[in-house]
Amino acid sequence: MLGPGPTVGVMRCVECGREKDPEQRGWVTVLSPSGALRIRYCPDCMSDLIARSSASDAVSDDGDE
Repeated sequence: MLGPGPTVGVMRCVECGREKDPEQRGWVTVLSPSGALRIRYCPDCMSDLIARSSASDAVSDDGDE
């Protein structure tokens, strides 16, 4: 029988510093290759990161325009 897993301290967004409410969903956790380092993004900051990435993909940097 498995016992309870390890507890995690306060989770904060790496972008805005907002603290995660235990009932809140939609947070993204990014693991390092070893799994030792974890960074977290709140839903709002993750949406902003995706929007910025999409906007930068739409800009051509090949100099043909």
